[in-house]
Amino acid sequence: MNYYGINGLAIFSKYPIIKNKRIQYESIFNASIYSDIVVHKDTIRVFNNHLESNRFTGNDLQLARLMKNDFNTDLLTHSTKDFSQKLKAAFPVRAKQADKIYGVINQLLTKLLFVVILTMFQFRTHIQNKKQIK
Repeated sequence: MNYYGINGLAIFSKYPIIKNKRIQYESIFNASIYSDIVVHKDTIRVFNNHLESNRFTGNDLQLARLMKNDFNTDLLTHSTKDFSQKLKAAFPVRAKQADKIYGVINQLLTKLLFVVILTMFQFRTHIQNKKQIK
């Protein structure tokens, strides 16, 4: 298990974890962790990330749903400005954080066969692999 309670990030594995590390960012609310896990004879590196938030609120999501069902140009103008300001603030911070993660991946990519990246932002797993784990 790799767990850092400050940000609520954890990596659990039924396979042995041989290395844990935390990647810190300027914001105390963001962090990434990774664990090297031995699966059979291969080592994979699993990242779990909590990157800068876009700061979309429940009202923002409700507004987007409303526009989907009842398109209104005034509403679109207002929401576009609001969403753009939030994205403008978050994207540069997220880009720096992504660059840090890339740096860690790039350092050891030749040694590791697999890299798995988990993000709370997308809720998707991205896998780069050279062969399939069975």
